[in-house]
Amino acid sequence: PGPFPAVILLHGCGGIQPKRDHRWAERLSEWGYVTLQADSFRPRGLSNVCTYSGRDSTDILRKRVSDAYDAKRYLAGLPFVDRSRIAVMGWSHGGATTLEALYQRADDPFRAAIAFYPSCRRILTGLNAPLLILIGEADD
Repeated sequence: PGPFPAVILLHGCGGIQPKRDHRWAERLSEWGYVTLQADSFRPRGLSNVCTYSGRDSTDILRKRVSDAYDAKRYLAGLPFVDRSRIAVMGWSHGGATTLEALYQRADDPFRAAIAFYPSCRRILTGLNAPLLILIGEADD
């Protein structure tokens, strides 16, 4: 019956990848977390943003941060979710979005964050939640 902790999953630049994103959603559910995959592209008519640069890149990143906080507000309103234990987790572009979300001066920040191989655009100081970055030596 809950309430359960929750994790918002942010896909990479190519959109939701079932072999990765659905597997992580299932794995986290098995561990007792509610999961929500936030699709930032299909509702906007996008299939990917892997080649975006400049202002386009900045604009979609800002929209994705908003999506993450909107998803958090949605989960916080569900009776079976522990609103004080909502984390965010993203891959590649979603990892960069995760980092950007932690720079926000939010009244209700995420409880924790995990970023898989994110691009880092700024120095990682002044974040509003604990952060784990997972990256490999050969990642570009």
